[in-house]
Amino acid sequence: MNTFNIENTLAESIHVDTTKDGAELRFDGNTLGFKPSSNRRGYSITNDWNNRHFTIGFNENSVLYHLTREDLDDRESGKGNMQRGEFVAEMYGYVRSLAHPVHEDNVEFDLVGAFDLDAAREYMEEQGVIEYTNTGLTVDNTRENRLIDELEENPAKVGELLTEVLNPVPFDEIRGSGEIVFARPSYDRIELVFLYPNEYVGIVRARDLFERLVYGGGSQIIDHVLRSVTTD
Repeated sequence: MNTFNIENTLAESIHVDTTKDGAELRFDGNTLGFKPSSNRRGYSITNDWNNRHFTIGFNENSVLYHLTREDLDDRESGKGNMQRGEFVAEMYGYVRSLAHPVHEDNVEFDLVGAFDLDAAREYMEEQGVIEYTNTGLTVDNTRENRLIDELEENPAKVGELLTEVLNPVPFDEIRGSGEIVFARPSYDRIELVFLYPNEYVGIVRARDLFERLVYGGGSQIIDHVLRSVTTD
């Protein structure tokens, strides 16, 4: 099986181009398209390197998604009308498979960080990794890889990045912060902290969580997304 992996593509840049019908992500001669539904509550995600497509939509009561394999005429693949509670439970189950619950009283953190997405975007712009244009967004993979190398070689630059994109939150105030995911940097790792019910939290190394993402942890949603961008 050939797997689409953005880290292994030969493209030096990725460009996101907005169109009247949606948006297109283009890299190294490949195109991944995003087309909104007529009621603007969902998207059909298509690519030009296989004959499948993935559809995800939202309404007041449910999350809808469906994967078709037109080459095999497998019209029943996927699942429709997924209720919000089921969607949340599946994502929650995936995270909990890695971040086991720990009572807050047993966690010895003084501070954690809440993510500031606007600050992260500004940092990536300042570092030359992303550039916004009139038609969309361009990601420079060469500059991104160079920045990763710089971060690995210079711990001070990592500290600069974390200072830019994380807002400190006292651990005993996380419940009232309005956030549900936090980061806790240390000298050799970044841990993610997830709020669970009944004064429990889940803690997992960021690297472990993202490395396991490709396996999906038994999640139908993640499995369907990965199938839609692979060939076999």
